[in-house]
Amino acid sequence: MIDGYMRNGRIEDAIELFDKMPVRDAISWTALIGGFVKKGLEEKALELFCEMQLCEVEPDYVTIIAVLSACANLGALNLGL
Repeated sequence: MIDGYMRNGRIEDAIELFDKMPVRDAISWTALIGGFVKKGLEEKALELFCEMQLCEVEPDYVTIIAVLSACANLGALNLGL
């Protein structure tokens, strides 16, 4: 659902749904992070990734790909190391 909202430009709806989720797994985090990257909001994507780490949710390979893409788009390649 989060991915669908992000794909249709309904970013606020995606964030609202995410915020209401009682349990957030790697898939829900990745849907939001990847959506932000696709919308050109790389800084927000990286903020969410940091929050994901603070919540001790283990990223999967799809999450890492999205984060590396955000780093590359920002020219912040040192963050991708």
